[in-house]
This record gives sequence, structure tokens and C-alpha cells, in this order.
Amino acid sequence: MKQFIGETNITNSIIGRVEKSNPESKLYYIYKNKCEYNKDTTYFLYDNSKDKINKNKNYFKLIGSSLQIKNHDIVLIQTSGNGTLLYENGKDDNTLIVTHNCNNECIMCSQPPRHEEDNYLSMNLKIVNLIKNQPNYLCISGGEPTIKWSDFIKLVELVNIKLPLTNVFILSNARVFSEYNKAQMLAKLAKDKVKIAVPLFSDTDDIHDYIAGIEGAFWETVNGLLNLHRVGISIEIRVIIMKQNVNRLSNLIYFIYHNFPFIEHIALMGLEITGNAKKNLNDIWIDPKVATSSIRNAILNANRRNMPISLYNFPLCTIPKYLWKYARKSISEWKRVFLPNCNECKVKKLCCGIFNTNIGVLQKNINPIL
Repeated sequence: MKQFIGETNITNSIIGRVEKSNPESKLYYIYKNKCEYNKDTTYFLYDNSKDKINKNKNYFKLIGSSLQIKNHDIVLIQTSGNGTLLYENGKDDNTLIVTHNCNNECIMCSQPPRHEEDNYLSMNLKIVNLIKNQPNYLCISGGEPTIKWSDFIKLVELVNIKLPLTNVFILSNARVFSEYNKAQMLAKLAKDKVKIAVPLFSDTDDIHDYIAGIEGAFWETVNGLLNLHRVGISIEIRVIIMKQNVNRLSNLIYFIYHNFPFIEHIALMGLEITGNAKKNLNDIWIDPKVATSSIRNAILNANRRNMPISLYNFPLCTIPKYLWKYARKSISEWKRVFLPNCNECKVKKLCCGIFNTNIGVLQKNINPIL
């Protein structure tokens, strides 16, 4: 999430929606509940604002930041002056984190499980209640969001009630859904507006379980996928490409086709080098150019079977031109960077860029398309 810092006199942390005081002013209010001014309302302004405020009132003044807080954004302000942008109005890639814990220990996980108690339910429910304009999509993730089942279900239920026009995109390893009753419960709440993206690392249990770090994870994920389909929930399969599975990508496409022909989309994904991926880099990293042949064959196999497939997190200059049509602008804005020489590239606007954590490994491969 995007962070910012400022000067404040608040004595308790607040979560609120930023609202302009009037169209001509740079002064904003932070509403904690309904969009109405009251004695507890906190002022929010930029450091270059000429608006004068009564410092006997609650206020937050943004200091020296290029971060733009917009009307109807939702923020967390702490007494220290640290702030977090929790929700960006007008964007379809906002994510609500249920927990940072997980029932997998993936060797390439960018956000490894913290193995400590956390509780984001009240914050997430408040964010949903504060959203002014319904987005097209809202993501629910973790960690593994379903391991805090009660919190997960309460959140999905509230989104369904408060944001009836919003589709819910869930990132999950689907192991919990090997219990059929839980797949049924989710479908009963929001079947028609939910899509789940599930990582499947290989067509064999030994490779998948090695990558997931848990023995038996493969079969629970397989059963979870089947149960989700049985209750009518849309599914995308995500394959993170690394040394351990690159040579079996085509086999995995065959496996998906024969066992999960109902899958709506397959995403072949490049690594985000942070967390466990950074720790295990030498064991898992494969250069995109080395992986090209396997990626090409996997895509051809998917095309022959009319299976929609895409490439995520692959800068265009790291893959052959014939694969560009499968590449998506998949990296979140706050994680994405372009190197200085990218400014010369004629296809920059079509490119996903690179993760800001991948610069050291990928920069030698980044060459502008002229």
C-alpha cells in the first residue's frame, strides 16, 4: 500500500474518507462515518495549501510528498503522522487484506506468512462502508484470506450488500475449498459476482508441493478447484514460472485442459523478487529469455484447445514480439517502475514495466524497443 507522512495533532488513529470542503479549495475533510461535518472531523490539506485552519481542531498536513490524495480516497492516519492510502477512488485494483498468515509456505512468496495473530476485519468493514463510488472490481487477498474463514465470509457478505455492482476478485490457494460446504457457503453469498485466482504450480504433486512448501497441498488445491466449479464460481489459474516448473509448462496446460476444462483463464506469471523469492533467488530464478521456448510451447498448447491465456509481469523487451499480444499491464502502479532508458521505447505505453524490487536482476535485459 502507498505510504505518506505529515504533521498532525490527532490523539487517536483514524480511518476516514477524504472529501473536498468545496470545489475551489485545496482543503479537505476526513470523514470517519457519514459524509457530514461534525466537531470531530479532521482537516486534511497539502503543504502548499494556502487555506488557513484552526490548529485547535484536528488536522493533518501532508509534507513533501508526490503522492496525490484524491477526493473520496480512504486513508489511515496515525498519531505519529504516518499515513496509509487504504483505498483509491476510481481504481479497480484496490485490495483488502484479510490476514498476512497462510497455510502454504511458498518458496517464491513475495509476502511470506508472518505467523502472528492479526486482525484486519474491523478496518476492512469500515473501508467497505466508506466507499463512495462503487468500483467495477475489488480484490480480497492475504496471506491466504480463507484461513480466517469467519472474517473472510463477513467481508464478502458486506461487499455483496454495500457494493452490489462490484465484482469480487479473490486471490486464494483454494485449499480450504476442498471442504465442499465452504465452497457452497461462498457461492450462496455471492456466486454471480465472485472470481477466484488460484496458483497451480505444476501438473505433478511433488513439484507443486515443493514450491508450496506443504506436503498434500496439491491435492487439496485440485479438490478445491473442482468444488468451486461444482458450485458455479468462476476460476482463473495462475502459474508462477521458475526453475522448478518451467520445463513442465506444456504438461501443466494438458493437465488443466483434461481436468479443469471449465477454467476461464490461465495466467503465466513472472516472479516478484521480494520476500521468499529474494531469499531463494538463486534456486528459483530463470531468465525470461531462457524460459521463452517453454512459454511459447505452453501458449501454443493452450491456443490449440481454445484456452484463454496471458503473460503477467513480463516487460515487452524481455520476450519475443510474437508473444507481445499475450502480455498484460499486470503490475500494480505502486509497485511498477520504468528504467531511464525505457523513455526511448516506442511500446512503453503497452508495457507492464518491472517490479521495483526486480531492478537489480532484470536491468541488464531492459533495452528499449526503437
